[in-house]
Amino acid sequence: MSKVILLALVMVLACASAAGYFVIGAKVASGETQLAAGQKRLATGSKALAAGIGRLKTGEQKLSQGKHAYKNAESNPLLVVGSDVFSGGRDFANARKRLSAGEARVAAGKGAVSAGEKRLSAGQAELRQGRQELGMAEQARTACGLAAIFLAVLAVALGIFWRRSLVRSIMHVDVRRSG
Repeated sequence: MSKVILLALVMVLACASAAGYFVIGAKVASGETQLAAGQKRLATGSKALAAGIGRLKTGEQKLSQGKHAYKNAESNPLLVVGSDVFSGGRDFANARKRLSAGEARVAAGKGAVSAGEKRLSAGQAELRQGRQELGMAEQARTACGLAAIFLAVLAVALGIFWRRSLVRSIMHVDVRRSG
């Protein structure tokens, strides 16, 4: 009877391993799809970050040129007096406002670029972790497949090797030799 129980246990384990192979296989396929989508989002984010960095550099250059032009204009007494006479000093006041607004925009751009770099770095880390987990899942799927094959072969071999005693155990035949 113990042979029947052992053979049944081996067959159940083979079936469980095969089921594990298929379940993990479905998870691996889903993970590969998610990984591909993450890679696309990462590429899109990388391009957006590069564009943001380019806009920030352009803004910094324009701000620098504006500050330089303002400093040159402010150091010219003729322009200062002309502005006071013709516009009541509003030209320089407007220039200062535009410069401070430009500085605020550049600061906001630096913050956005910094946040984008952090998100991109976090995305890369998640992608690396996802690849590692996918690799482990593929190894587990392979292990389940090999275990299913091994246990199925073992069940067949045990069934063939024990076939006479199994038939007797199943049929509850008590064969006694008389002598």
